[in-house]
Amino acid sequence: MRRRLDELRATLDPVRLLREVRAAQQQLVEIADTPAVGDAAKPTPPTLEQFLSGLRTAWQEGEVRPTSVQKAKPKRLRRRPDPLAAVTTELREWFEAEPWRTSRELFERLQAEYPGVYPGGQLRTLQRRMKEWRREVAHRMVFGTTLVDAGLAGGGASGQQHPVDLPLRLDDAYASPTTPQVPPQQTSM
Repeated sequence: MRRRLDELRATLDPVRLLREVRAAQQQLVEIADTPAVGDAAKPTPPTLEQFLSGLRTAWQEGEVRPTSVQKAKPKRLRRRPDPLAAVTTELREWFEAEPWRTSRELFERLQAEYPGVYPGGQLRTLQRRMKEWRREVAHRMVFGTTLVDAGLAGGGASGQQHPVDLPLRLDDAYASPTTPQVPPQQTSM
C-alpha cells in the first residue's frame, strides 16, 4: 500500500500539471485562430436593389439601430371604479389638517366613521393616494408651484402635468409636511 501511494504521489506533480494545462490552452488558441474550412469567403454587402427591396418588409423585424430607444408605453388607466371617490375630499381635508398622520391612521379613522364600508384591502389605495398628495406638498414647498394633471382639470385625458404658480411665503420655508405645524410665536420688542 505504501509503495502504491508513493507512485501516485510521484505522478501528482503540480508543476507538471500546470505545464499540461498551458499546453492544452495553447492548442485551443490555435484551433480558435485558424479559419474553418469553407468559411474563408467574407459576406458581401447587399446591392442597392436588394437593400431597397428589403425595405418593404424591414419594419416587421423591428428597429435595428443599436441606439434606438423604445417608446414609453402610456400609463395604464384605472380599470375599476375608485373605491374612495365618495370620501376623497374628506380624506384630503384630514391630510391637510394633519399631514404627519400615516395612511393607516387616516384609514382607521375612515373605517371608524364609515363602519363596514371600507375593508382593509383598500388601505393600499389610500397609501398610493397619500404618496401623491405628499409629493405635491413637497413640490409646492420646494418650487412654490404644484403639478396639475390636465386630465383631472378638465383639459382632456392627456395625462400630462403642468406647473401652476402658487404664492410662496417665506415663513413656510421651514415647514414640513410630516410634522405638526406650530404657529410662529410673536416676540415683543
